[in-house]
Amino acid sequence: MRQRIRDSIVHIGRNPYVILFALALVVRLVYLFMVVNRVGVEHLSLLDEDIENYYRAAIAIRDGFEFQTKGVLIFGPGYPVLLAILMVPVGINPVALLLFQIVLGALGAVLMAMLAVRWTEHRAVGLVAGGLVALLPISISLATKLRSDVPYMVLTIAGLLLFDRAIRSSKAVSYILAVLLLTGAALTRSMGQFMFVMLFVMVLVRAPRSGRSSPASVVRRLKWPLLSTLLMVLLLGLWIHRNEQVYGFRYLALAGPDSFLKMAALVSADLEGKSYEDALGAYLVTVDSCMDAHESDAMYTSRVMCKRDLFLSLASAHPFTTAKVILANASRNSNSAWGWHFTVLAIIGAVLVYRERKRGLLLVLLCLWGYFAFFSGFTVQQGQRIFYPGLISWSILIAYALVFGYRAVRSRFARG
Repeated sequence: MRQRIRDSIVHIGRNPYVILFALALVVRLVYLFMVVNRVGVEHLSLLDEDIENYYRAAIAIRDGFEFQTKGVLIFGPGYPVLLAILMVPVGINPVALLLFQIVLGALGAVLMAMLAVRWTEHRAVGLVAGGLVALLPISISLATKLRSDVPYMVLTIAGLLLFDRAIRSSKAVSYILAVLLLTGAALTRSMGQFMFVMLFVMVLVRAPRSGRSSPASVVRRLKWPLLSTLLMVLLLGLWIHRNEQVYGFRYLALAGPDSFLKMAALVSADLEGKSYEDALGAYLVTVDSCMDAHESDAMYTSRVMCKRDLFLSLASAHPFTTAKVILANASRNSNSAWGWHFTVLAIIGAVLVYRERKRGLLLVLLCLWGYFAFFSGFTVQQGQRIFYPGLISWSILIAYALVFGYRAVRSRFARG
């Protein structure tokens, strides 16, 4: 019996996914120790205003099931609910909360590797992709902050992995569970609310085909993908309806509209040839002056609506300049996330995927990249963090370049 247990432990220890999880866990624990040593435990929940809002929203949910807080208003209910659930057993302890998030981040690296192996059918590519998620500095640092980035990333990867399995197995339960995970991701970060578009792309590309399809077989194949996607739309619509009833706006959260003022400043700076800082300062004065033109609730909803109106009026008057600014911002955020060399590697990886005739996979990866790049175009000065979910596609393309580049070099030296 002891020998059998010992053999099982050795077998588990040799599993590459276990090794990847342990590696990701250790580097995050070391980084957390460094952060605690620098700022102190008592300041972990007070590093910036966003973290404070999450923290206070979670406490309000835990203590009185209260959702009318600034944190939920700005970011949505997903991450505050997660923190509130964790606070039930561990209390208001930022270190305990971060330890859970660190474990979640390490699990995300493993899920990324599993998704990449499933999509590419190359184990080495999958493990390198998981290794990138495990070891890139942005992944490590975000896991040690009480922010929604890591939970959103993990929920999205898990949802895509489960949805892909559902496509191949046609199991209704898998479709529903996948959509529930992706709905949770959207309620955690509102950029995920249109992920159902990606699900349709995956169904079109990844669904198995057998000869000529009759109309009846097409309906059977699309029934559960369509129904599960509609479930996601319905659940998100219910929260939007709740926001309309409580606050009077039809948004999943106000984090998106709140960034409109900075976007308006970028467009104005481009039109008038002045600095972004000067344009932003002028708009801040305008926002203060228009506060009385809206009915305000206890928080800052009216201010955000004013920012939205300023941007929309500017965008309608100058659509081409606005589009140019959004695309330039998206390019800047997505390409500055890890440096130009990673962008070059991703392009090389895309060429290699195409040469392998995996054009469906390439379409999925490019659509994922485009999805997150587009939404990053509406955010100013948050390049690495705002494009972090883009690592789902980026890591696979970069892993392709690294693995096949290594094999090509090794083969050349072997012949030499």
